[in-house]
Amino acid sequence: MRRGQLGVALFTTLLLGSGAAWAQRPDAQMYELIETANLIAGGAAGTETSVTAMTGFVVSGTPLCPAQFAAQAGGQGQNNDVRDNGPVCAVNIIGSSALDLATGVGSIKGDFQVVLPDPINPKAVDASELVVVKGTFTGTMDFSPAVKHGTPYGTVSGVLTTDSGVRVAYTGIFVMPFDALCAMDDGQPITADCYLTYTLSGYPPTATVTGMTRVARTQKAIGYPTPRFDIYFRK
Repeated sequence: MRRGQLGVALFTTLLLGSGAAWAQRPDAQMYELIETANLIAGGAAGTETSVTAMTGFVVSGTPLCPAQFAAQAGGQGQNNDVRDNGPVCAVNIIGSSALDLATGVGSIKGDFQVVLPDPINPKAVDASELVVVKGTFTGTMDFSPAVKHGTPYGTVSGVLTTDSGVRVAYTGIFVMPFDALCAMDDGQPITADCYLTYTLSGYPPTATVTGMTRVARTQKAIGYPTPRFDIYFRK
């Protein structure tokens, strides 16, 4: 997704679904590594279709991360990183989406794989790659805050289904990096790469955007700040 500019809508409230109990911390966090997008003419403003590759982590004990596959992977205490809350599993996603550029509403689908380190190279320090759990996901997207107001977030709700038939309903907040005065240098605010911050409360839960924080070094890929997708599973 494109970067948005931080606007007045930063302090609005967004709904995260209804009729379900959701965790107060993300069950998974994914980071967008690459995205290829195309603009298609039609309708009021056209449609953006894209294919995205993401990687990230899911908390141990959730349906996507059996405890026997989990391991510590510290996130260095940044931005409520799920890696700092205990063992996690590595997850890769390839997804495709279609977004109406007039409304900011669209659909998403794709495949996911829970992966472990390659056993033929036990001392490797690169990303995990051996598939141990896999499945598909579908969902609906609401990126109207970004599309209509230039505020860099959107929401996604849908269902993950493992190849063994386990179904998990999820809702997520997709926060896009942007440039703003979100860091300090010698006591003075400086422009840096930033994410929105938010809190969850209520039933059904709402996410209230509270401000912004600097993108951490561990949340970048080859120097680029990565869009972050916080995922909450229905309990």
